[in-house]
This record gives sequence, C-alpha cells and structure tokens, in this order.
Amino acid sequence: MAVVWSSSAMTPMVRARSAKQKWQPITDLDSTRCPGGAITHHDIPRSSTERVLGMITGLAWIVAITIGFTMGGAALHFPGSYGSSAFDPAAGVFGLILGAVNGLFVGVLAWVALLLSLRAGSRVVAMMAVMVGVTHGINDGSSTQLPFAVYAVVACLVTAGAARWILGERRPVVLAVIGGAWAIGLIVGSWSGNLIGLPLTETQLGWAQDHGWDGLVAGLVWGIATAATGLPQTIRRQRWTMAGGSDGS
Repeated sequence: MAVVWSSSAMTPMVRARSAKQKWQPITDLDSTRCPGGAITHHDIPRSSTERVLGMITGLAWIVAITIGFTMGGAALHFPGSYGSSAFDPAAGVFGLILGAVNGLFVGVLAWVALLLSLRAGSRVVAMMAVMVGVTHGINDGSSTQLPFAVYAVVACLVTAGAARWILGERRPVVLAVIGGAWAIGLIVGSWSGNLIGLPLTETQLGWAQDHGWDGLVAGLVWGIATAATGLPQTIRRQRWTMAGGSDGS
C-alpha cells in the first residue's frame, strides 16, 4: 500500500491494492504502523456513514425495546405484581408464561428493528423470553417477606447470564451493564410509579397505566444503557458473520 499526496488539498491518500478499489483519504493517523512504516487498516478512521449507521442502530434498538416493554406492561402487566404477603408458586408459573410471551414480542421488535438474520434474531428473541419471563415470574410469585430489590437483583443475574449463554456476549463490563441496568430500570420504574401516584384507579385501566409506566421506564433505562455499550451494533454485526458462515458460535 502506497501513500501519496493529493495535489488539490495536500491530503494524504492511500493507493488501493487493486484497480477496482478507489483512493481513500487519510486523516488523524495514529502512531500504529507495521514494520517498515506501512499504514495498516487500523490507521484509517471509520467513515461518517458507519458512524451514522451505528447511531441509527442504537436508536432503533432503544425505540423497539421501549415500545415492547411499554405495550407489554399495559397488556400483560409487566414486570409482574409485587406485594403479596406469601409466596405463590402458581402465580409465579403463570407470570413466567406471560413474561415469556412479552419477551418474545420485544425480541421480535428488536429483530425487525435491527434487520437481523434468522440465527441472530432467534438468539435475541430467546434471550428476551428468558429475561422477561423469569423477571415476571419471580415478581408474581414473590412475597413482601423479601424487599423488591432482592427480586430485582435475581432478575439482574438471570439477564446477564442469558446474555452470556444465549447471545454469546463475553465482555464483563457489558454483561455488568446488561444485568445492572435491568435491575435499576425495574427499581426506578416501580419507585417512580409510586411517586406519581400510580395506579390512578383500582381498575383494569388503572393497573394497565401503572404497569405500562413500569415498562416504559425499564425499557428506556435498559435500552439506553445497553445501546451505550454497543450491544445492538455487536448483535447486528453478527448478522453478517453468521449469514456468511464464518462465525460458528
């Protein structure tokens, strides 16, 4: 690869290895070089198009997650009901089913929003089904003998585990954000709902508003936090590696 200077703007240019490739301008080169001073692909910054696509991917992820959990809260009473004086395993099983359905819905929205392949999309759907199903189940079957934060922490651990084993995410910091943001979203959603006086009425509509608020807050917190880690971009990149058969994980 050769480097020359543009005669018009005195901008360094990278000469392509083949005639089919175009000249590429180089800006803000770092000190990384191959032996002998050759420029590597790491020296060329991401294009503005790639940055814009990354932002769109993150935004699409946040919108899909937030809509899914808000609608799940209003229709399926996400994230379940905490407040019973005694543990109720039967209610927990029913909540697990409701939550899994909600998770499937959220996962499909994310699948469509990120334009994922069949394999990558099915992983997202499976991860959401486990994450939301367990969260809903433990809340419906819970007892006030333990504080709500305890159940949120359990949901946090399950969510991080699902991301690790289903999505294949291995970065410890990202896993911590995935689990921690989920617990924080659940706690903040419940706390803020109580703060503004939800439910407004002890009716089905009132409870739908209350749980819809929980879903809205949890979805925003978790969606924004995970987008900030680059999780949706990582999942979307798997679309290409899996479709090409180069990723066997």
